[in-house]
Amino acid sequence: MKFQSTTRLAKRLAFIQMDVVLGIALLLLVFIPFSVTSSGELDLTRRQQFHAVALQMIDGEMDVLLAGERQKYAAGEHTITPPGEAVQSLPEGKFVLTVGEKELTLAWTAVKQAKWGRVERVVKMK
Repeated sequence: MKFQSTTRLAKRLAFIQMDVVLGIALLLLVFIPFSVTSSGELDLTRRQQFHAVALQMIDGEMDVLLAGERQKYAAGEHTITPPGEAVQSLPEGKFVLTVGEKELTLAWTAVKQAKWGRVERVVKMK
């Protein structure tokens, strides 16, 4: 009996197995940096989304205030809660209305200000 064909087959299978292992290792080395980079981009995207939602809420409230609602508030700072479900999608924070003589300032400030920042709109009245 001769076992040369089996030995040749074993060598070919070992080469294919080594090729597959090297291919997987190469893919891992390429995709691990991509996953780390994409997590930073996800944080940036999340921050921009929160900024956009807060700005829309502020603009909507500012329209209501300019339509005559500002008469309810005396000069100074007031904490307000805009209506709607979009407020729940924001991180923990508060909306602060500052009423001046000729200026309205409405700002959303997150509890973790270093991470999410502050969104503010200032309107000067005539």
